[in-house]
Amino acid sequence: MLRVYSCWSIPRMGKPPGQRQRQPRFPARLNGSSPVPGLPPRLPFDDPFFVVETLCICWFSFELLVRLASCPSKTAFFKNVMNLIDFVAILPYFVALGTELARQRGVGQPAMSLAILRVIRLVRVFRIFKLSRHSKGLQILGQTLRASMRELGLLIFFLFIGVVLFSSAVYFAEADRAESHFTSIPESFWWAVVTMTTVGYGDMAPVTVGGKIVGSLCAIAGVLTISLPVPVIVSNFSYFYHRETDDEEAGIRRGVSETAPASRRGELAVCDAVSGWVTDRRTAVDLRGREVEVLGEVPAAGGSPLRQYFFETRCKADSAGEGGPGGGGGGCRGVDRRHWVSECKAKQSYVRALTTDAQGRVGWRWIRIDTACVCTLLSRTGRA
Repeated sequence: MLRVYSCWSIPRMGKPPGQRQRQPRFPARLNGSSPVPGLPPRLPFDDPFFVVETLCICWFSFELLVRLASCPSKTAFFKNVMNLIDFVAILPYFVALGTELARQRGVGQPAMSLAILRVIRLVRVFRIFKLSRHSKGLQILGQTLRASMRELGLLIFFLFIGVVLFSSAVYFAEADRAESHFTSIPESFWWAVVTMTTVGYGDMAPVTVGGKIVGSLCAIAGVLTISLPVPVIVSNFSYFYHRETDDEEAGIRRGVSETAPASRRGELAVCDAVSGWVTDRRTAVDLRGREVEVLGEVPAAGGSPLRQYFFETRCKADSAGEGGPGGGGGGCRGVDRRHWVSECKAKQSYVRALTTDAQGRVGWRWIRIDTACVCTLLSRTGRA
């Protein structure tokens, strides 16, 4: 469908074969009105691109209706962002089709129809977000942006301040030159944005010494401003990426352990471990590697405080490290210690908890807890 959306804008592909050489790129008249440049050619119902798009829309509409009919909770269905994206992806087709039919029959104002068609044809490009349903990478990117909204807001705020300051400075620095491109402060906003983002189109450039100094400071400030929140965003992306890969590996291990022969299941990372609810946790490590204090109780509105519990799985003290050099019995069960050096290690994950940082700020943070005890094969012993 994205190919169809892109190909209709190509002049030689937007007309039937017999009309590609005889007709101009845009229609000469629309309901008796004057030519309108920028409007794509009207799609006839026998156009191959229109037919392909219609088939795709029919299939997507059928799929959406089936999922809506089979969903037990209609409210939850419409609250799902992916379902809203699917609805927005197919809606422009029906609006454009209705507008086109009304325009051909002379119903409505041509100018209004043209404005609606242009907006609708632009909205159709959002169909690309349908790929996020089947793309783990796009889902991770969306989760990262959602978790980094505060940092992105600070970035935009700092850029806005820099744009206002440097556009004003370059305007006054270039005000005495008649050939200056900086005719006003709002006209200088474009130059400030391009310079702070280190793009540098070159369509507007200072010519005075003062303007060049302002431009240099603007570029340096832009690099520093953009680089400050980027590590936090990268850290969030790394967290969601590793969490996704860990979930996939856990699913693979579960599938293998269920289908493997009983005689070989001892090689699938089996360790002596203990699991249970932990109520006395006092400190933990957050996503950024900083130690935080875990609050024992969480305030509850209109009731008694709630205690924070964490379900953890830890390696037994007598199994951690055993099976390695000099290790005795226990440890990784099912591993041939005569040929392999192995040890049990704690596998960790993150949960949200109410914590206090070093500055005494209370807030919900992701903390690291032990969620499994797995066996790792370190190397061969070299013994026969």
